Amino acid sequence: MAQFTHQFQTNQPLYPQALYNRPLTRLSRAGGRLVTIGGHKQSFANAAGWSSLAEAAGLGSCELILPDSLQRLVGFAPGVSFVPATPAGSIAQAAIQSIIQSSEDADGLAFGWDLSANSDTTIALEHLLKLSNRPIALFGDGLIALRQNPQILAANPRNLLILNQTEATRLAGKLGIGLAPHQNMLTHKLRLVSALRLELPVSVALIGPQLIIATDEGHTVTPVQPILVNAPVALSAILSTWWIQHATNPLIGLTTAAYIISQMADTLTSQNQLTNQHLVMALNSALKAADDTDW
Repeated sequence: MAQFTHQFQTNQPLYPQALYNRPLTRLSRAGGRLVTIGGHKQSFANAAGWSSLAEAAGLGSCELILPDSLQRLVGFAPGVSFVPATPAGSIAQAAIQSIIQSSEDADGLAFGWDLSANSDTTIALEHLLKLSNRPIALFGDGLIALRQNPQILAANPRNLLILNQTEATRLAGKLGIGLAPHQNMLTHKLRLVSALRLELPVSVALIGPQLIIATDEGHTVTPVQPILVNAPVALSAILSTWWIQHATNPLIGLTTAAYIISQMADTLTSQNQLTNQHLVMALNSALKAADDTDW
């Protein structure tokens, strides 16, 4: 396997200028624009929570696309669009063209949370990976798009893959990657991420006690408190926001996002605080502390 080096990030950011220069006016174009796809008839809470957390992280604009089975429940909320649903209430193949049109003015796509694993929705996501000319962040329930043909993610090297170790190991199996166990868990994870990127040369963020970022520019490792490892919706929103804002150098954006995530634990003291409101407050606190620091 190819050798690689990695940098550790702890109490000081590896790229302080990214924090210093972050867009402070959220609605500026520099904040980036993402279209996120999610939801089904029974649930859209995580998809909606992702949008609010991405905006709290500094995303300039977020359009949430839901199946029209939720229209009566959600109504005409700002920043929400509806596309055709399957009879079961999930996003249908008939939604593909509408989603592509919605993303034409966006910087990227993100999917996503609360997506059904049925064949119709899976096929729709697979086609979007093939047809969209926008970079795509893939995480959570959106990983079903890789069920049949994981290699389609590599069609655009600007894509982003966010996953935990269990998901990464499962994906490695689908790709025919075999890794012997290593006595050092961090070394094993770094080897796993490196092996994945040999097959899928996209940016990768591996969530865990060490948040590992791997891109063409290099690898970084940031320790993360367990309470935040249990908040994948928040982590995927923050990572996606900083990734799209630093599209020309995703290592800087993703590593800086990892630093912000690591600092959020200061205001989260127990797992019963992992509500969307508490996570937004912790994120705002971490960003304010960064803004107040003389880098």
